[in-house]
Amino acid sequence: MSRQLWLVAPLVLGMVSVSHWATAAEAGGNAQDEIRAIFTRLDQAINAHDLKGVMATYAPDGRSVLLGTGEGERWVGAEIEKVYQGFFKEFDPGTQDTRCTWTLQDVRGDLAWIATMCQVNDFFKNQKREYGINLTAVLEKLDGQWRFRVMHFSTASSEETPVPEEEVAR
Repeated sequence: MSRQLWLVAPLVLGMVSVSHWATAAEAGGNAQDEIRAIFTRLDQAINAHDLKGVMATYAPDGRSVLLGTGEGERWVGAEIEKVYQGFFKEFDPGTQDTRCTWTLQDVRGDLAWIATMCQVNDFFKNQKREYGINLTAVLEKLDGQWRFRVMHFSTASSEETPVPEEEVAR
């Protein structure tokens, strides 16, 4: 697993809280409130290093997926719990401060999705860190409760060189 993953994942996975979620158009209404609540629970559990609380936000059937930035950074079902155990060792609890600069989400029946771009500040061993991150997530309503099915995060590290736009267009 890359060092980049260990440094950024705790920030990304806990970064979407009520104060950072952009309100969607009228579609979804109460569902939007419920989804904000599940992100808030995830954020609080991560900050508290509460593994049981984190896992309670994921679908319980072992078919949820967490994807990281790099090749091979994917975890399914029970593997997600092991990853969070590692994440908790890589940041000081209760130190995240996130400012999302763009968010788009929608609810369609029992499925919802979000895409967001944020700036994150936190501390690791009392050293301040700053990151830009992207996050996408798909949620499913199961037995009346929203749960994560797929979560994906990405960030550029100092080890990565961005591809110039002219090369991307080819």
